Amino acid sequence: MHLFVAAQTSGGICDRLSIIYKWNQGGPHPGRSTAAENIMTKRTNGEHATTDRFAERAHESVDRIAATAGKGEEKIRREAAETEVRLKEAGLRAKQSSEEILQSISEFVHEKPLMALGLAFATGALLSTLRRRS
Repeated sequence: MHLFVAAQTSGGICDRLSIIYKWNQGGPHPGRSTAAENIMTKRTNGEHATTDRFAERAHESVDRIAATAGKGEEKIRREAAETEVRLKEAGLRAKQSSEEILQSISEFVHEKPLMALGLAFATGALLSTLRRRS
């Protein structure tokens, strides 16, 4: 005799357990049942109140966790989108500022080339002196 146990599931929780007997020569005899079949029939036809309560509580817990996680995910996504917008705006402002500064320096050099050359020379001499002391 070979004994096979098959659990039929719904949503990951065992709803009922059925025992299938497979005899080497054609299965069980018609009209005769074994003691194990009688016991399992009583168990599968009866209610499993404790298991059902645990399953219900597990489902409720999973639902609460999923709802909380969903709210957290929405908040994180919203804040990430807002941060992305703020960073893009800050980047554009920085780019505009640097372009304005570069434009004003370029105008100064074109308008007063000797003064720009003198300032560049003085700045280089100052940095060179400071670098030698350190």
